[in-house]
Amino acid sequence: MPNYADNIRTAIAQVENGDVAKLREMYGPKQGRGGAHASWSKMNVMITRRERLFKQLQDEFNGDKDRFFAFFTLPTTENTTKKKGKESSEKLRPFRKIVEAIPHRDKDLAAEKEKAEYQNSEGEFVNGNWEARWGQQNSWEIWRSLGLEKY
Repeated sequence: MPNYADNIRTAIAQVENGDVAKLREMYGPKQGRGGAHASWSKMNVMITRRERLFKQLQDEFNGDKDRFFAFFTLPTTENTTKKKGKESSEKLRPFRKIVEAIPHRDKDLAAEKEKAEYQNSEGEFVNGNWEARWGQQNSWEIWRSLGLEKY
């Protein structure tokens, strides 16, 4: 597997076809077998980013690739940049930016959950109030709906 994924489709495919798991097994820390390979410090970020992106597909989008890729397709107003002179029919948000946005999204949603409209009289979070407001939307969709989405 090259250490390059030109878009989130490639990164997801690298996890699905087992390339990422093979690299983790070859270079990553071994349970009960000593430390990681000398190259692990360079490969760790590449591998974990792909794994975290794939986890978002599975956990937030229930494995629905069409919905996942549609969500992370850039609006036409953001399609103005070209990479190395190539024009692609589909402009996907860079997976590094998606992965780096996860903790910001989580922090923003945690702050939203602290609002009184989601609390009971004792000040405890009530999931039913959250679901009444957001329905079946996932964390990414809620973050976007709140206008807090940033990459």
